[in-house]
Amino acid sequence: MVISLILALFWLSMTSLYIFSSDVSFTVTSYFHKVAGLQLENNRVNGVFTAAYDNLGILSIPLYSSGGNAIFRIKEKRTNNWEFVHSFDTPIAEQWDYFPIGFPTIENSKGKTYEFQIATKGKNSNISLSSKNFYSKYQTPKEEILRSPTNIFQFLIHKVYNNILYFNLLPVSFIYALPLLFYLSWPHYISRKVTKPIQKRLLYALKKGKKRASHTVVRNVFGYLELFVGSDAAWILLIVIIIDILLLQSISTIIILIMMYLLFSLPRSSTKRYFAVSGVFLTMSFVLTVIHQLYYAEKVLVWFFAFLVVGTIYYLVDIRHEYRKTS
Repeated sequence: MVISLILALFWLSMTSLYIFSSDVSFTVTSYFHKVAGLQLENNRVNGVFTAAYDNLGILSIPLYSSGGNAIFRIKEKRTNNWEFVHSFDTPIAEQWDYFPIGFPTIENSKGKTYEFQIATKGKNSNISLSSKNFYSKYQTPKEEILRSPTNIFQFLIHKVYNNILYFNLLPVSFIYALPLLFYLSWPHYISRKVTKPIQKRLLYALKKGKKRASHTVVRNVFGYLELFVGSDAAWILLIVIIIDILLLQSISTIIILIMMYLLFSLPRSSTKRYFAVSGVFLTMSFVLTVIHQLYYAEKVLVWFFAFLVVGTIYYLVDIRHEYRKTS
């Protein structure tokens, strides 16, 4: 029951954190424009759109260039003067999927049509678009959100809906919920309907082919899996690993202490299995390095080292016990 609550809290916390950090800030909501689109002519981007909400303050454009400066202008359609003119350094190559351009918040923007331009300042600077779609973003004042419980509730519902539409909230939340779903379904379905039948079929096939070494490997793998999912420490360790790799910028002393405590709390049936898990982390680190995810590769290497250290300690303890028995 306690592990179920911890895993449920982990799922809700990670999902909430994703909602909080998915956009420029928590009070910002986005709207995707794909009907009006963007036009690129003579090194100048032209766009027209209708604001979906009040407090318009950011446009995110799929813009990249060869470097240099550009000028951004925006105004309400059918007016003569530009409301805002701003010079900025253009993003080199495709550093941003959508390059954000901010301007003073337009409070009563909902339903109004705006046009904007982005033009280069130098002759040697070229700008390009990776697509013709863009986002408009709206900054809701905190005072307005906190004015009443109804406003808070309505904003949270709108924020969740916005994340579902534009920031893949459902698949991300499902990934965070997998440890909980796996934990709840293991004894009733996965173990009985999936892993045990697979284990029996593999063992039968190997026994028929008289492959004793492979037979032992299969028994060890499935045996360790049963031990792992039956250990509360293993589930908490899994949460710590996910948080460390995906969220923490740098590993702290507290995380190291928790890591070592949980590692030594795991079911100890065979020292070799610690080395096997460390090998899995080493392989993951190699794959991440190949696909140029060096930050995550380095984080995974920390866990490779942790399992390797604990396995080595247990191995030395086992050698000591064997020596005492024979002496």
